[in-house]
Amino acid sequence: MVSIFYSTYVIVLVIKSHLIDYQIDSVEKKELNNTQSIKMAHKKGAGSTKNGRDSNSKRLGIKVYGNQPIKSGGIVVRQRGLTFKPGKGVMVGKDYTIFALQDGIVTFESDKNTKFISVS
Repeated sequence: MVSIFYSTYVIVLVIKSHLIDYQIDSVEKKELNNTQSIKMAHKKGAGSTKNGRDSNSKRLGIKVYGNQPIKSGGIVVRQRGLTFKPGKGVMVGKDYTIFALQDGIVTFESDKNTKFISVS
């Protein structure tokens, strides 16, 4: 008995329980038994599901620079830890954000290893 199956790239002829596949459009020849089948991946493979995550940016840094005016309650610096310490006219929030307590001009001062921010 002769059966003919048409595929997109490969024409397969089944003659007396022998599977023969012909090469068409650069598809490689493969010899398969009747019991063998072509296996497809059932897992994503090699760490592809472990990748692809990233956190949102926290937008840290100096928001108002030295000699610039600021209003009361305005944020001067967003930071992690006390890189800049509070001086006169500013306070530190619970996330280490330094904000102005009064209207004024921002000044940055340093004392050896410590950096201070003040508003006057």
